Amino acid sequence: MMNRMFTNVASTSSFEHAVTAGVKNPKRLWILTPPHAVVDGSTWPSPIVTGPYGLTNLNVKINGTPQYVSNLSSLPELWAELKKAMPPSVAGLDTSSQLTFSDFVKTHRIHCLDISRYVHRVNGDPNALITINVTGNPTSSTPVDFIYLIEREIECVINFSQTGVTVTPGV
Repeated sequence: MMNRMFTNVASTSSFEHAVTAGVKNPKRLWILTPPHAVVDGSTWPSPIVTGPYGLTNLNVKINGTPQYVSNLSSLPELWAELKKAMPPSVAGLDTSSQLTFSDFVKTHRIHCLDISRYVHRVNGDPNALITINVTGNPTSSTPVDFIYLIEREIECVINFSQTGVTVTPGV
């Protein structure tokens, strides 16, 4: 699920964005903050190239309750959250070996927040609708666009027969 409704944000003051008013079974929230209006252009390489632009004092509210006791403020804290989401490298067991801390700071300021543990607190129902808000501060006054990606878990039923395969999406 992608939500890119916040554009041209040019302030270092705090904000709260309502990312979604109802999503089922979210697992992680990815936040990209490329410079304003460059992703749709022909000269910018990718939305994951954010340059040094990112967020500080970052927190996510699930149904109005902050996910983190303290806001994520420092680059090492934000980097640690991203590293948790990265798969192990082929060469070893260290995660995110393809993206260094230096690359994170200078080029790919990707924010990833694990929200999977919160879903199970909602009456034990992974299909309950969840409201997600993000609070934070942009790191500079240069205008940026916010791209929010919600990673969800969706179940499906796959039936194999002599005549073919059918896939029925779940909720």
